[in-house]
Amino acid sequence: MKTINYTLKSVLFLVAMLVVSTSLQAQRKAKKHKHAPEEVIVLVVGKVNPSFDEAQFPHLKFYYLKDLAFNVAENPNPNSFLARWDSKWGLVNPSYISTLLLDNNGVVAYQRSYHKNFGDRPYEDADLYGNIIVSDQKKPKKKPLEEYLKNHVTKGKLAKVNPNKSYTEGQEPNFKGWDKGNIEGMELPNFDVEDASGKSCSIKDLTNGKASFIVFMGMDPNANYKNSIHPIPMLWHIENTFYKYYQPRNRR
Repeated sequence: MKTINYTLKSVLFLVAMLVVSTSLQAQRKAKKHKHAPEEVIVLVVGKVNPSFDEAQFPHLKFYYLKDLAFNVAENPNPNSFLARWDSKWGLVNPSYISTLLLDNNGVVAYQRSYHKNFGDRPYEDADLYGNIIVSDQKKPKKKPLEEYLKNHVTKGKLAKVNPNKSYTEGQEPNFKGWDKGNIEGMELPNFDVEDASGKSCSIKDLTNGKASFIVFMGMDPNANYKNSIHPIPMLWHIENTFYKYYQPRNRR
């Protein structure tokens, strides 16, 4: 009887230790931000760079823009929406990434550019450095991205549509704010993209009636990323901030 009791106690002890271990592992396990979309769409300006490994960023889905080139002078379709918008917003600027948050109807709810240096410092070592989800937006003043993600990704709220903002194929827009590339409140015009294999689809195919966070960035097709662990710091920053989430730091 004592042997049975001893064995039972041993089993219960091992089960308890397993539960504790599993609980600790779960606490350590990285988790995505509660308001992040399932994936981020990254639209690369420029040709596919064979040394860049997309698999380093499993939650970022990469596509390449057919209507824009890394060298603006080589744009294949200078009258497309993207080329016209680029002339105002600077999508090809190698120092910045541009971001949009679309609601379920494809309307631009949030728009902002970030300098690539934002992600240069190690995220876990930067006290009060912040991240793109919680960073302050002062010019123009608006809520942090986290609030927009909460409203449009988690709650599914629709953005306020600006009826004056629209695009007609082949025509230069003239609505207020276009001179600065401001398209918040406008339904994003459709355009084609390609994956790394050359397979084509449209941006509306990718968003497919769901709120989507889109990143536009230039990538030098001749750069060598082969031996770099994290070749583009801002992409690493986005991957960690959205999908291997650390608690947001207090804003200054």
